[in-house]
Amino acid sequence: MKIHSVDQGAEHMLILSSDGKPFEYNYSIEHERLQCYSFFQEKTIIQITCGDYHSLALSKDADCPSLIEALDSQKVEFLACGGSHTALLTKVPHI
Repeated sequence: MKIHSVDQGAEHMLILSSDGKPFEYNYSIEHERLQCYSFFQEKTIIQITCGDYHSLALSKDADCPSLIEALDSQKVEFLACGGSHTALLTKVPHI
């Protein structure tokens, strides 16, 4: 697997492969292996980011397992996680 990017939180690490699949490694589970979740199988992920105990993934198709309704009509350009917070950068539509 070729790796595109890596980020880590307090108890987990996310790895994004060059073909857009995220994998998680959980530090708190003994003998844990990299896992790719089934809900990402149909998605192409372009960015990952980790907070201490939460993670975000930005998909190319703007579809995700948990939609943030306040952002439903906006295009998210960039994600960032801190220890216990999240920030999103949205594209401002031209009028």
